[in-house]
Amino acid sequence: MKKAKIQVIRDWFIPWILEDFGDQEIADAWSSGESIEDWCMGCAGLLPVQHIENWDEIKHHFDTEPYKGDEINSSTGKLYASWSEYYEEDGYVHDPCFGLPDSLEVEWITKDKGAVK
Repeated sequence: MKKAKIQVIRDWFIPWILEDFGDQEIADAWSSGESIEDWCMGCAGLLPVQHIENWDEIKHHFDTEPYKGDEINSSTGKLYASWSEYYEEDGYVHDPCFGLPDSLEVEWITKDKGAVK
């Protein structure tokens, strides 16, 4: 079965992750043999929804796990109906290196040029 693509904007996500690391850590990552994209995704505790080009098309993939309703918006008291609704309002998908749905695979894109080969 072919997986759907979650289109992560490389030019936004990679610098956002790397800003938390020093020069030596970045050099070690670059020379590790792992792609810098995979390395950064492995370090990410969060994935900004704004860094996902096709969020509206793929957000339903995050709703396959039942939402237990234990997350409430503290400012409005709103109980979220689904994980995608929670992530959308929060602005971040949590634990992407562990929590991306099995039905999705990452496609790295640049904002102006399309997919990264």
